Amino acid sequence: MHVVRKILIDKKTGLVVDEAKLKARARWRLVIALLVTGILRTLPDPHLETYMGMDYTWWLDQLLHLGFYFVVTLILFWLLPSEKPTLSFFFSLFSITLLFELAQLFIPGRSFTPLDIASNFLGIALGFLAKYALESWKEQSRERIK
Repeated sequence: MHVVRKILIDKKTGLVVDEAKLKARARWRLVIALLVTGILRTLPDPHLETYMGMDYTWWLDQLLHLGFYFVVTLILFWLLPSEKPTLSFFFSLFSITLLFELAQLFIPGRSFTPLDIASNFLGIALGFLAKYALESWKEQSRERIK
């Protein structure tokens, strides 16, 4: 019986990488990213308008939610390079945002709204679309080179 083993090579150093160590590092990166996101999402009064001296506007709040989760999604794909944009990964991220939003019910000065959840969903969806578009573009570039 012939066993095929996948060999991973670090693009920066050119050295062979232990797959178990790579997965362990990816898990720690994910945990750190989720902790940072959780801390940022539970800060009292994170609205940008407050710091700019403006009145609260719902559309800017939703734009910030969308942008925040778009960036978080792209950062997670960067931190977890072997992660593919699958439906299960999407719903895992979205479930985490739901937990963060629900936690705001118990944090003074924070509020829970369905619009926030919708904006989080759209931000994650746009992050996935960007990742898919980038992968498609890379694949087309590789095919043109051949």
